[in-house]
Amino acid sequence: MLAVLLSLKGTALLYQGEELGLPEADLRRDQLKDPVGDLYYPLSKGRDGCRTPMPWDSDSPNLGFSTGAPWLPLCEEHRPLAVAQQSADASSTLAFAKRLLALRRQSRALRAGDIVFRRDATSVLAFERSSNEERILCVFNMSSGTADFICKDTVGVASLGVEQGARLRGEVLTLDPYGVWLGRF
Repeated sequence: MLAVLLSLKGTALLYQGEELGLPEADLRRDQLKDPVGDLYYPLSKGRDGCRTPMPWDSDSPNLGFSTGAPWLPLCEEHRPLAVAQQSADASSTLAFAKRLLALRRQSRALRAGDIVFRRDATSVLAFERSSNEERILCVFNMSSGTADFICKDTVGVASLGVEQGARLRGEVLTLDPYGVWLGRF
């Protein structure tokens, strides 16, 4: 979903932890600080599950967030997703986010270009972003099954190096479940 967000038109906003793939923390009612969560519990737990301390280092006290007691509790599910651990892994969510952000920063088509949606498949979201001479094809498998996308009118398309779970063979782009592929042509 991060790749979709950074490929669409408009201003991209990342909320704390999205670049790490952090899940929302499941807090008990007695751990909530947000008045909305306290008022509407259990229908809504408020915003606190998305505002827990940022996990900087899984080997440090309080995950490297603070030497003191944090306002909200730490989430143990976040420990293996800490920045220090992901920084050491070229295939991590953080590394993927950095590649996507660098690509968006260097590409006028992705930042401010026109968008044209392709209607070629049912479980695949595909669109072209273009600006002057730059054209980028963005393809996303939005399903839990493998999907093919035919790239018949995109001669010379070349991967931009941010794909995940995608293989281009001739005109057929095969995407694994929730696969991503961006290419320039």
